[in-house]
Amino acid sequence: MITARAPGRVELLGNHTDYNQGVVLGAAIDRGINVNGNRRDDGMIQIHSHNFGKVEIPLSELRPLSEDRWANYALGVVRELIDLGVPV
Repeated sequence: MITARAPGRVELLGNHTDYNQGVVLGAAIDRGINVNGNRRDDGMIQIHSHNFGKVEIPLSELRPLSEDRWANYALGVVRELIDLGVPV
């Protein structure tokens, strides 16, 4: 299993400028995101949210969802990893 945590942050100045080589005044906050991942051998991806439930979709059919739109960001990351040749 792979486990990762990223803290949330608040941006006091410079919102959306940091990834454009600008300056930002930000700080970590007491909220964040936890991600756990296990490799599967059935060609499926399953995303679970404590707040929104579960989505399961075949890797061969990755696409933006019209329902369960909360999962689209994670599905897009998986699509990019596949396109870059990263085994998922």
